[in-house]
Amino acid sequence: MIKCSVYNKELVDWVRSNQKGISRAELTARLNKRFNTDFSVNVVSSFCRRCGFKSGVNAGQLKKGGTPWNKGKPHRTNSDYFFKKGHGGFKTKEVGAERFCSKDGYVIIKTKQPRTWRRKHVVVWEQHHGKIPQGHCIRFLDNDRTNCNIDNLVCIHRGANAVINHQNPANSDNPDVNHAIILTEQINHTIKNIDRYRSAI
Repeated sequence: MIKCSVYNKELVDWVRSNQKGISRAELTARLNKRFNTDFSVNVVSSFCRRCGFKSGVNAGQLKKGGTPWNKGKPHRTNSDYFFKKGHGGFKTKEVGAERFCSKDGYVIIKTKQPRTWRRKHVVVWEQHHGKIPQGHCIRFLDNDRTNCNIDNLVCIHRGANAVINHQNPANSDNPDVNHAIILTEQINHTIKNIDRYRSAI
């Protein structure tokens, strides 16, 4: 099974226990109600695939021995059925649509047509504070990469971030403790830069 460590354990356990026998749309509705979240069906579906969860429900699959709905009907090739230039197909996502990226565990959001997607937490942070300063990145205080609430995001210098990742992990279950670690390493990084600058004078 694919690891799902980026998610809250309670949420993962709940999905594992409740996803059998229901559609992803129904699962999404119950999940959002249970945890007071606003995940889209696409995000929940991608999450389940990544974790190896199978509901056993496939409403669109033809049962063995069944007859296709279009059996005996003529195949249409009229050009009117093709998309006109400048118009996307029914699968084209609107700006603002979200999906879960299984490669790195982040939620991404469509910001521009036709195919511009960005990490949601970056978009949320920039909406509140402007462009991320050069050499900085955004961290999640609770380490949940799907929790893009602005109160859960902090901007940190990549140098301090590297120290945190390798020497002083901010990976506790307490966001306040993680925030304290991040602030400490930010201060240490700033002091080192000042000392380095003074020694070069």
